[in-house]
Amino acid sequence: MPLAQLEAPAQSAVFADACFGLSCGGTRTVYANACAAACTTNLRTKPDTRHVGGGNLVFADGHAKRMNHRNVAAQCGLLFRPYRADWGTTYWSDWCGGPAD
Repeated sequence: MPLAQLEAPAQSAVFADACFGLSCGGTRTVYANACAAACTTNLRTKPDTRHVGGGNLVFADGHAKRMNHRNVAAQCGLLFRPYRADWGTTYWSDWCGGPAD
């Protein structure tokens, strides 16, 4: 997708420490060490996240930053859906999962 088509390149993640998985950033971006797209509840814990409970994301405008796993989960529609149709979508609303701690 051309950069000019992105509504918010500074808020659109394109790379992360772990693969995005499926919709809304998937579980691997939120729980980078242990989980996959079908992450089980017993793996949704702080020890199963990288970098002291967070991860590094690179955005379409070129900047990078560390984000807490809870913030990634709460903003996954904004971060991983470039057309912004689902800005309010969260990891929990997509995966029916609970908080990571």
